[in-house]
Amino acid sequence: SLSGRTFAVPGAHAMQNREEFTALLSAGTSSAVALSVLGLPLDVARHAAQAAISKKSPTPTLREALRAAAVPKSGLFRGLWPALCCSSLSPLAFLLSYEVQRGSTQVLQAAMVAKAVQVAVVQPFDFLRVCRQAVVLLPEKQTTHLLRSPWEVASTEGLRSMWRGFIPTLLRDVPAAGCFWSSYMSLSAALLNEPFEEEFDKKAMQQRALSCAGISSVCAAAAALLTQPMDVVKTRMQVPRFWRT
Repeated sequence: SLSGRTFAVPGAHAMQNREEFTALLSAGTSSAVALSVLGLPLDVARHAAQAAISKKSPTPTLREALRAAAVPKSGLFRGLWPALCCSSLSPLAFLLSYEVQRGSTQVLQAAMVAKAVQVAVVQPFDFLRVCRQAVVLLPEKQTTHLLRSPWEVASTEGLRSMWRGFIPTLLRDVPAAGCFWSSYMSLSAALLNEPFEEEFDKKAMQQRALSCAGISSVCAAAAALLTQPMDVVKTRMQVPRFWRT
């Protein structure tokens, strides 16, 4: 936090803010892109299973979805380019929106508003990613329109259709962000020492980093579990199996 820092040189505060923003953006973008690529096979399986939900057949398992996606092997990385667009734009949209609000609103509130802006910016790319990943377990006659280019979708159904599933995405991501940050801050305050107490102890700092990672993982898993129904609704709305195209 910069709240306790003072600078004697005019303009130094603004320079520090720019440097901090650039560092956060660089680290956030590289991490988001790496995680997006590594987790893409699981995304394919998730969206394929959700799109194939039917009253007439049981819900596909993770193993079944991964096995079907792996034919051919490159199928595990379906929707790579829209996924990369999402992951590279998400940190920029979030940080810019958060910086605009910083100092004028509460941290948690600013983060949730920034999350909503982020969803709005990347929604078209998320829509294209889901459509390409959902074809794995669907009959071929139901998948042709899911592989259309952005231009084909926008020209036949209107530009607005690129934001299909926007409301359930908001209802998934914004509450998930609020749940994550509030639970993370509460657990961190209850379980961890103040940072200054470990500032000069390398081993203690490493232990703190591992503890933070563990707490954040638990909080993220809980937030994902609570908002999972909206994730299914989002996928079902974005995969227009019964839409006229």
